[in-house]
Amino acid sequence: MKTLGVTGNNKAMRSIKKGMDGRILGLNGVCEYDIKNIKNNLFCFGKNKLYVCVCKKDIMETTPYPLRIYIPFTSDYGFKVTFGNAHNLDFLKRALQALIQSEVPIRQIWFDKISIEGQTNESRGGLLDIYCRDDNGNYFIVEMQLGYFKHMIQRLKFYGYHKMDTEVRKGDFKFDKLPKIYCVGILGYNLLDGERYRTVVCLKDEDNRIIDEQMVFVIVELEKFDKIPENCTTDLDKLIYTMKEAHKIASSLEQPAFMQEDWIVAALHELDTRALSPERRASLSIFLAKELSERHQQAELAAELEFGKLALVEMKEALQARKQEIEARDQEIEARKQEIEARKQEIEARDQEIEARKRELELEKTKDLNFKRITIRTMMTVTDWTDEQIALELNLPLDLVQQVRAEK
Repeated sequence: MKTLGVTGNNKAMRSIKKGMDGRILGLNGVCEYDIKNIKNNLFCFGKNKLYVCVCKKDIMETTPYPLRIYIPFTSDYGFKVTFGNAHNLDFLKRALQALIQSEVPIRQIWFDKISIEGQTNESRGGLLDIYCRDDNGNYFIVEMQLGYFKHMIQRLKFYGYHKMDTEVRKGDFKFDKLPKIYCVGILGYNLLDGERYRTVVCLKDEDNRIIDEQMVFVIVELEKFDKIPENCTTDLDKLIYTMKEAHKIASSLEQPAFMQEDWIVAALHELDTRALSPERRASLSIFLAKELSERHQQAELAAELEFGKLALVEMKEALQARKQEIEARDQEIEARKQEIEARKQEIEARDQEIEARKRELELEKTKDLNFKRITIRTMMTVTDWTDEQIALELNLPLDLVQQVRAEK
């Protein structure tokens, strides 16, 4: 970490924070630096070094971003000066040959315009990274995508089908002269399932038989490539290893032997920071600063997205727990309802039993009264006893005996 003081007064620092460019001096007042505000991120350009700056009140703390021997292949700058170098095609021809794994050599390459126009006012256009054709009539669309983009396959399909559409002509067109189109996606992240770092896709049937190879998609996932230099025997292995590791090399002595092959040397020459002129070095510094700013913003967006995903997961878990709690409560209430219903049925059964017993008692009471009345009538028939005598003899109420006599 390095601390730099602001030249003059605090207006310079305030202007930089607002988005304007400025100049500052080191604390010793000797070392001069240029400051650029790029997309609200500050970058300091010193001699042969690039600093990422953080403003704290009226001082600026800077973290060096060292420029090593080679610029990263996977940076926008590195990709354009290697794959997109129209002045030296040796690397591109060999790289494309490795990517498509064709036995037919590529002898010549011509670049076409990288922009594609929509067919109607409502149609979408696009801007390609690399768009070229070879002496065999094949077309190549090469896209580099470092940050995660889940629709990469759809993007390549859009570019490929657009090219096919431009090749089809009106009238008596036989579809027999369509060129072969290779859509190559070089990804800095894992998109497809499985451990294969190079995937080739064309039209096949359900039995995996090839139906058509007029359009071929080649997906290279750099993150899945983990070979050491000793195991890099094919041009594809050498290409991917160089793209992933060249910018990490601190000395030429650390380079694997295959990096001395002419086609790789041609690419590394374009990436060698030691061969840059002061003007090109300054241009590169600004280019890298912009790329760092964009990656920083992408990282922030990715972090926000990840935080949002975690928050969503926590919310889903909380909702699921609440749902389970409500379901458990509902089950408890249902069990209580069933218990109450069972108790109710039990009470109803008890009431029915009491009612039946009551009817049974009433019937017995009626039978007993009828028997007593018959007995009283019999006594009145066979004797001349008075009502008092009959009641006393049968141990029955006098009013019942009198009632029976009155009925007689």
